[in-house]
Amino acid sequence: MNPFLNTAFKAARRAGQMMIRAAGNLDAVKTDSKAFNDFVSDVDRNSESSWLRL
Repeated sequence: MNPFLNTAFKAARRAGQMMIRAAGNLDAVKTDSKAFNDFVSDVDRNSESSWLRL
């Protein structure tokens, strides 16, 4: 398989696993507002940073 595709699959799995773990404990998820009606959670930020680390 294409190395770029392998990296994309790996990143998607890693981010998905982080989101699944967070879904089990929603009370611990912190959210912020980026703009009016535009929210971001620490799970969003962490999953994005896991993509960028690959």
